Amino acid sequence: MSATGSSPGRSPTDRVARRSFDKLPGARGIGPKKAAELLAQYETLEDVLAAGRFAAEAEDLRLYRRIAQMDASAPLPPLEPKTPTWAEASSFVKELGLPQLAERLASSP
Repeated sequence: MSATGSSPGRSPTDRVARRSFDKLPGARGIGPKKAAELLAQYETLEDVLAAGRFAAEAEDLRLYRRIAQMDASAPLPPLEPKTPTWAEASSFVKELGLPQLAERLASSP
């Protein structure tokens, strides 16, 4: 079992702790070690919630799991419309080693 509480055969999105790479929060105050303990005891996030753990944030945890599973029907928070800053985008992708894309972005209006 990994530090985030996932193991072979278990969905990697069945977790309680936040994972830094997907930026989705987990249960408040629960780190990777405690998450692994909870999932070892209860098996899945649904089992943890059915046991009465994290009742106040159960719906949020379910939503985060849906988003992590790339569920296209999961509601996302509203985003403010923004005008792209092509120069910043160009600099960013150039640092990532994508010079052709950087050129295309730099020439965007």
